[in-house]
Amino acid sequence: MTRTVPSRAALVALLVLSCVPAASNASAAAAPRTTPRTPVRSGAAAARAPVAALKRPATAIAAEARAFEDEGDYAKAAARLRELRAQSAPDADLELFLALDEARSGRPDSAWARLTGPLLTAALADSLPATRQREYDFQHREAAWRSGRYEGWNWYVARARAEVALVTRRWREACDAARIAAAARPLSGKDQLLLAVAAGRADRASEAAAAAARAVALDPSLPEAHSLHGLWEWRAGRRANARAAFESAIARDSSYRNAALALARMQLPGMRPDSLPVRFLSGRRQVAMLVSARRPKQEETPRFDQPAGVLGAPRMELDAEMKRQLQLARPLRLFVTVYVDEQGRPVVNDLPFAPAGSLPDRLVADVNTLASTWRFRPAQRLGNPVACWATLELTLNP
Repeated sequence: MTRTVPSRAALVALLVLSCVPAASNASAAAAPRTTPRTPVRSGAAAARAPVAALKRPATAIAAEARAFEDEGDYAKAAARLRELRAQSAPDADLELFLALDEARSGRPDSAWARLTGPLLTAALADSLPATRQREYDFQHREAAWRSGRYEGWNWYVARARAEVALVTRRWREACDAARIAAAARPLSGKDQLLLAVAAGRADRASEAAAAAARAVALDPSLPEAHSLHGLWEWRAGRRANARAAFESAIARDSSYRNAALALARMQLPGMRPDSLPVRFLSGRRQVAMLVSARRPKQEETPRFDQPAGVLGAPRMELDAEMKRQLQLARPLRLFVTVYVDEQGRPVVNDLPFAPAGSLPDRLVADVNTLASTWRFRPAQRLGNPVACWATLELTLNP
């Protein structure tokens, strides 16, 4: 039998063809890929992958935002509220707190855009029912972020707008918003002071001077109110009144430089009145501002082991004229909230909402003045004194 033997050339060709797949695979492994290789996941990583793609529960996000606010980390709180906003129905309470946290963390322009957006513009006009005319409850504020309806007080929107407008030097807008805030809380000296500062910067001199005088009349404990009233008295040529106002401001806070400098300058011949301020509260009193980073805020969860305690029982006796005006048939209970520093001294105080005409201006002034004289045992945390808000009940007998 004749056997055909392949030629040498055929054997070489067959060997080359048999090596092509291996060479092709090697080249493919060495050459750069144009599409990413799908990573090989371990069992734990593969199990976690579907969870990462899911939305986090809104309750968990809101709880984290509240925790960051309570710690004073407003930037992280704002980040969590933006995450909550992205997966929630439009909610004005959520939008408001996001704007506040952005302003507190150094983003006033972003806060202004939110405060003047359609959602909070509608909330600004939403003031009923009257039961909403109160501060946010620190125990339930995150529930309001997820309700899908505005549950807050339109005063918050007006006050925040005015404060942010001052920070960003939008004087006319600050004045317009401050006017709404002052009307919403007609017996608040701080809101009258805010209006006085904003109106002065907006070149509305008569409105500013009147608001400054009313701020002093409602809350004589505010040195900024006395100082601003003194500036307007100086501008009107009533130098004796101006001097008395500056001295009153210094008596209430000896570290308040604006009043001390104005008093010194006024005593020099030929000096013109100082320029108007751009802030309505200064130093530690800025804790009472909505958009300042000073804390704790009233709506934040108290963080202490032992609360502040007043030394002695707060008492106030009404004179005959005040009794005649009030015509009390039974004791009147007032709840006064005071910011107490680490030494147990009151820094700034706040009264709850009261409609116009419900209390005489002089009574409001007397309560604010009295609260500024109270002394406290400071709150304690981990054995150290801490500043906090304390609410006291003051009973006025007929």
